[in-house]
Amino acid sequence: MLDDGMILPGSLVADIPTHYHDYTPKNFSLTYRGAVPAGRVLVRSLNIPAVRMLRDYGLGRFHTLLRQTGFTTLNHPPGHYGLTLILGGGEVTLWDLATCYGGMACTLNSIRTLGYRYDVAAYRPPSWLASATPDTTPRTAGRGVLSAAAIWQTVETLIALRRPTQEGLWQVFSSSKKIAWKTGTSFGFRDAWAVGVTPGYVVAVWTGNADGAGRPGLIGLHAAAPLLFDVFALLPPTPWFAPPWDELTQVTVCHESGWRATPRCEHRDTVWVPRSGLNARACPWHRTVHLDSSSRYRVNRRCYRVPDMITRSWFVLPP
Repeated sequence: MLDDGMILPGSLVADIPTHYHDYTPKNFSLTYRGAVPAGRVLVRSLNIPAVRMLRDYGLGRFHTLLRQTGFTTLNHPPGHYGLTLILGGGEVTLWDLATCYGGMACTLNSIRTLGYRYDVAAYRPPSWLASATPDTTPRTAGRGVLSAAAIWQTVETLIALRRPTQEGLWQVFSSSKKIAWKTGTSFGFRDAWAVGVTPGYVVAVWTGNADGAGRPGLIGLHAAAPLLFDVFALLPPTPWFAPPWDELTQVTVCHESGWRATPRCEHRDTVWVPRSGLNARACPWHRTVHLDSSSRYRVNRRCYRVPDMITRSWFVLPP
């Protein structure tokens, strides 16, 4: 959605009770947070807003995108998976997952070192007997599967995930490494995984039982993430990804809603977004309201003198 200008990193999305025919998504915590910035949805692994965003983006489009980025095991049509696909409702291999993260890293590395982009789908992981040989041919026809700008903003968002206990205060230590990482837990606690990426390395960890039996408490953050950071601790540090400035542009956004600011938005921020973000929707939540002289009541010209009205911009979310 970042890549297509359908959303901005701080755009508010809905985390509210949601029901689609015979499917009612739930958050892992079984709670709701109301209006949540899109980046926090990713960081907190909130299921409901993710499902709602997939419905807006399009299930068929997302299914095609996953296959283009190297997931080889999604062999059924989109309807077979339904909206659960955004929550991991389709089988993938850890190898394909690492390949996708590696492709994203190569896309950003190509900006810094070579001056052009990889196509995400052009990256191929090394075989067990050969070193990696990514295709470094410049892509002149089309812009690839995903833009470097959208990937960079996603990677920057993934840095903010809360690390396991022993890594909880990593930001305060100069020796700490930046890592873009994500965890997952499958239904029934059958699988717990974690994957992380830096400009130099991709580390992917799966934990679970070989027979597929679930175990209560088998959660990605507690079972797989500590192993992920143990591995990264053994690897040498690398410089962080350079922003793809040629694909980014500055946009003025509403401080409260995260969408593009309108004249009604009194508090504004200037942020870097993919160029497609210029097409993102304008803030829909700020409205002009007319108040009485005490600013306590809304009025209109039928009940109040127009010269005595006070006009204000008001931030109004739906119930």
